[in-house]
Amino acid sequence: MVAEAGFDAIDYSYICNKESEEVLGADYINYAKNLRAHLDKAGITCNQAHAPFTFEYGMNVDITEKKYLYIVHAIESAAIIGAKKYCCSFCNNSKGSRF
Repeated sequence: MVAEAGFDAIDYSYICNKESEEVLGADYINYAKNLRAHLDKAGITCNQAHAPFTFEYGMNVDITEKKYLYIVHAIESAAIIGAKKYCCSFCNNSKGSRF
């Protein structure tokens, strides 16, 4: 559909996927490889990807924190799908401000 509309690249959003288990969970590598195969078949590249924006100040910065783990998975997945650029995730502080 994207290629048929005349586009040759996508901006992939892990934000819009609502941190789904399918996209960023245990089988995220296979999901990314399958997505890459579809992109390649359609002649579409991935110009950039956006991390999930749900990590909050005070959370553990290690893989015991599911939201942090999903950011790590998103970075690895972005590499697999061929993202040329990757946008960092914002962190919310206790007052609701982003930094």
